[in-house]
Amino acid sequence: MKRILVLLSTALLVMTTKAASQDIETSLARYTSTNGKKYAQPLADAFGANLNSGIYHSAKIPGLGLHIKISLEAMFTFVADDQKIFDAQLDDNSLFVPLDGSQQSYETATIFGGEGARVEGVAGTAYVFPSGFNVAKFPTTVPQITVGSFLGTEASLRWFKAKIGDIGELSLNGFGIRHSISQYLLLFPIDIAAHFNRQSFKFGDVIEASATSFGVEASKEFKVLGIYGGLALESANLDVKYTLENQLEEVDINFNLESDNSVRLTTGVSLNLPYFNIHADYNLGASNVVNLGIAIGR
Repeated sequence: MKRILVLLSTALLVMTTKAASQDIETSLARYTSTNGKKYAQPLADAFGANLNSGIYHSAKIPGLGLHIKISLEAMFTFVADDQKIFDAQLDDNSLFVPLDGSQQSYETATIFGGEGARVEGVAGTAYVFPSGFNVAKFPTTVPQITVGSFLGTEASLRWFKAKIGDIGELSLNGFGIRHSISQYLLLFPIDIAAHFNRQSFKFGDVIEASATSFGVEASKEFKVLGIYGGLALESANLDVKYTLENQLEEVDINFNLESDNSVRLTTGVSLNLPYFNIHADYNLGASNVVNLGIAIGR
């Protein structure tokens, strides 16, 4: 089963990243660190929002007894219009001279935007900023295994690694701990739990991301149907490394981006069948995320 989940994750990740990943480094190589940060910031927000999704689909945790659950979580972050554009400056080391020398910045595409801005220059020259990849929804898929329970506590592990073409190695690893709060509340009508999750993601030699989530969740089961929701505080960081290429020299660029996501509100529903669970939730925050998952085990 673990092999099947890894193969599914590989297929989904290849379909959504392979075509663009090599071009990400090419596009970033046109930018200084200032422009590069603005160009890639939406990616940091989307990565962070996705990695902190799919952590739970129920707050019910048994007090004792062995239970194992294997799941595949698919997350989709919605990209807002203001995440598709930014104001860029021309590279100071560029030999290009614009016709309008008084203009300081130009509105152009971020990594999720459309066509890059074109600036007319002297002697019939032109400077074209790198284009984005026309992304409206940014997807990520991860396999997860959860094992419990000891005194109302369970642990989860996320792990994935694959070699994808010329991009390089794509890897994900993370862990989480959840603890039942409702076990201390006698005759309480709903289940309540708290969680802590930490994970990291490496994308070739260009991008490394990490995400942390701490929060509480509640759920109620009605035979086959279950409803759940939660509130979480979260953070995410993206480290970007590339080589700036211009007419004069090559410069190694390395910078860190912090996601704008800090608070998340989750609402979801689950279908609890005898041997597996299907669940879906919507997450409100600085970036909004839809999470869809299927789990074997309870």
